[in-house]
Amino acid sequence: MIPSLTTAIHKRQHSQNDEGITSSYALFVDGDDNYFLYNDNVKNIGKFDPSTWKAYRPATKEGVVVYTKLDKNGEKVKKDLFSSKESGMTAIPKLWERMDDKSMMIYVIRGKKVQFGKLTKK
Repeated sequence: MIPSLTTAIHKRQHSQNDEGITSSYALFVDGDDNYFLYNDNVKNIGKFDPSTWKAYRPATKEGVVVYTKLDKNGEKVKKDLFSSKESGMTAIPKLWERMDDKSMMIYVIRGKKVQFGKLTKK
């Protein structure tokens, strides 16, 4: 029998009248590691207690795109990838697609413009 391992990856996001486009996540699997990519508040980096979190709101100075890496033992590491405010881009993770073993095509909005990019794992 294979043991079951369940680990929650919490995120605190608020969505109202916007179809929840920024409240989604993308999944990137690399061997035994799972990377969950999503929008978050920069003040939540490194914190795993949801009771202390700040909500994510698109295009604010606290907005960042992060990943939470979950390994086969259920250990979590959370790090930021880029600032939404500094880049002027708001990520739409539910539309991201894996391109190959090391990269994803990402979809972002910049004001009213849609942009695509490539996110590559080092």
